[in-house]
Amino acid sequence: MREPQDETSFVVAHLSQEFEGLIEASVIRRVAKEEVALFEGSKVRDFISVIALRLARARLEEYLKDPKRTDLGTRAGDVEIAVQQTSVEAAI
Repeated sequence: MREPQDETSFVVAHLSQEFEGLIEASVIRRVAKEEVALFEGSKVRDFISVIALRLARARLEEYLKDPKRTDLGTRAGDVEIAVQQTSVEAAI
């Protein structure tokens, strides 16, 4: 079983190669940590590194599409919360 630090290292290693020269290493580490953290309480950890890698990659690709952006895209957890809030508001 991988530990969260190992999962983060896995994500950082892959994204560092993929976005080398495009995005600073500190930004890649931050995004990787945030996406791995979404699964902090998960009991089954087999696919966390792969899922976190995909989520982090999507955020970084979104960021690169618009270089004028000051944020790093929306974290997957934030999207889920926004969808839940919208559903509740629609039901009211």
